[in-house]
Amino acid sequence: MYQIFLFKIKNYLLNFKFKYWLIYKKCQLRYLLYQTKTVESLLPNKSNSEIITLTSHDHLLMYLICIKTFSYYSKQNFFYTVVDDGSLNKSDIKLIKKFIKNVRFIPNKESKKILGPILKTKYYTNSLIQKNTMVKKHIYLPLLSMKNKILMLDSDILFYKKPLHIIKFLNDKSVDKVLFMSDYWNGYSVSKIEAKYFFKLRLISRLNGGLISYNPKETDYELIEKYLNFLSNCSYNRFINMQTILSMMFSKKNNKLLHRLPSSYYVPFNQKNKTNTICKHFISNSSVRYRFYSEASVLLKSILSEEKLLFK
Repeated sequence: MYQIFLFKIKNYLLNFKFKYWLIYKKCQLRYLLYQTKTVESLLPNKSNSEIITLTSHDHLLMYLICIKTFSYYSKQNFFYTVVDDGSLNKSDIKLIKKFIKNVRFIPNKESKKILGPILKTKYYTNSLIQKNTMVKKHIYLPLLSMKNKILMLDSDILFYKKPLHIIKFLNDKSVDKVLFMSDYWNGYSVSKIEAKYFFKLRLISRLNGGLISYNPKETDYELIEKYLNFLSNCSYNRFINMQTILSMMFSKKNNKLLHRLPSSYYVPFNQKNKTNTICKHFISNSSVRYRFYSEASVLLKSILSEEKLLFK
């Protein structure tokens, strides 16, 4: 009994310490962000592509850091769009517009107004879109985009060097190619056999939806509806994994049009950076978020010192 009591006390203190550390890190990162140079978004008519993200109040700080590291190491301006998932408040919106100059911001009410009539006939898509962020992301972003080439970028990614492959791809005028990073676990919610017999498609191995660029007009909404219908009627619960859809959707393409980013773009979040590490994809849950914040702190300090030297 005494040991259980001590264990509970220890857990309570560790949780308290962790929460305090997170609050401290968030404050520190906000301060560092305010010191760095603002990111400038290109106007739509001056860009061939669009970097579009669905973000939330909880992930906003991570998103701004992600965009800062991407923008800084790219040494190039891009056209940025931020879509509200419904949780952003006035202070969040003000921060986004202050940090990313000329950003295209789409409020949640506007998204619903635009997309409501389009999704009316899609029963499973419509019923799950408000419950599942991943469904919302992969439906909203292609439909709300303004360009024939988008880069969907998750908030939990940090860049450490110039992402040359991404820059070249975004500047390329062709719109029929797909660029994607690899997945650590090959995490799909249907098997190869199910993809073949139920959907008449194959699965591209290890495709990750956290960083992917393609033509939004190629999004197959009928396939998405069929996939969500399939999962909803399974005899046991399965997680909705929208990169499964992307994998099946792009499997119809010629292999020459599929461009997988090299291994330097998908270093696992729990591994130390190598000399060639370009970016790292973190899992955006609280158990590993401290890794993101810790590495982001070091990165922002480095960026800040370099920017100060540049503008002396």
